[in-house]
Amino acid sequence: MNDRDQFYEDLIDRARSGLPTATTDLERRVLAEFDARWTHDVRRVRGRCGAAVALAATIAIAVVLLRQPPSPPAVADRPFLEIPYTTPLAPYERIHVIQMQVPVAALIAAGFEVHTADAGGALEAEVLFGQDGRAHAIRLVTNSLVEN
Repeated sequence: MNDRDQFYEDLIDRARSGLPTATTDLERRVLAEFDARWTHDVRRVRGRCGAAVALAATIAIAVVLLRQPPSPPAVADRPFLEIPYTTPLAPYERIHVIQMQVPVAALIAAGFEVHTADAGGALEAEVLFGQDGRAHAIRLVTNSLVEN
C-alpha cells in the first residue's frame, strides 16, 4: 500500500468514527417520510402524464372525426361542352336541360374524344336542347359507364 492509499484509509476511518449512529426508530421514520414524498411525486407525475395522453387522444379523435374527404365537384360546377358543328343558340331562344343516358358511340360520332374500352356503353349526362329540339351542348353527370 502506498502513501496515497494509506491517506485515504485514514480519512475513511476518521469519518466513520466521527459519524453518529442512527437508531432504528429514526431510520424507520426517515424511510417512511421518503416513501411518502416519493409516492406523492410519482402520483403527481403519473396524473400529469395521463392528462397529457388523454388530451392528445382527444385531439387526434377530433381531427379524424372532423376531417371530411373532399367532395367531388358538383355537376353545376362543370361546364356544358358545345356539340361541334351545331349552330349557336340565339340570345332569345328558349332552352331546356334533360338528364339522360347518352351512348358512347353517339358522343364519338358527334366529335367528342371518349376514352373507354366499351364503345357500346352509355354515360349519364345533361343535354341542353334548343327551342328547335336540337341538342346544342352536353355536360357529363358522372364519368363512369352506365350498365344497360
